Amino acid sequence: MDEQFFLGKPGSEGREDWYLMFYIGFRILQMRWQIPAANTARLSLFNSFPQPVWQPGFYLRDCQSASMGYDWAMKTVKKLLHTRYRVDDLEETVKFYRDVLGLKETRRHKSDRGSELVFMKAPESEELIELCQFSASGPVKVQADLTHLAFQVDSLEEFGRHLASHGYKYSDGPHRRPDGSGIAFVDAPEGYEIELIQRSK
Repeated sequence: MDEQFFLGKPGSEGREDWYLMFYIGFRILQMRWQIPAANTARLSLFNSFPQPVWQPGFYLRDCQSASMGYDWAMKTVKKLLHTRYRVDDLEETVKFYRDVLGLKETRRHKSDRGSELVFMKAPESEELIELCQFSASGPVKVQADLTHLAFQVDSLEEFGRHLASHGYKYSDGPHRRPDGSGIAFVDAPEGYEIELIQRSK
């Protein structure tokens, strides 16, 4: 018994953390890869370490976090790929995103159910915006303050003049902050709201 760690006793929290992580990690790999006990026995380095003895008071939360870390990493999402907006007039919306906002059309196709899809991309972003036209779902009705997309601009004033040259204007703002940053909004075709953000310099 004197070669066993009593995890959870006062003063042991920091001293045996390294050992606990190794022990739990090995057991996770053993279960995941289904390592036979006979092969495990050959690992003299592992067998030379004392086996932990669990006592009341052991910080279970840390144990659960370590033992479940592998499964958590495998089951959660990796990154945002695209955001979808359905519209009635696909080409009008594509023109707004391309000519007014400056996005690039990356691809378009028709889905198996008949949706017309166009994917747009901002110059410095990886995520895509999927514009969808599917008349069978009925007319699009965009609720006020339901959703919006936010884009960064260098200057709200300059972008405001750019909007005016295309027949648009800010629906709200610009709203300035003391540090020089600010926000403004413009309504895209069919009522979807676009936020423009200028960062402080």
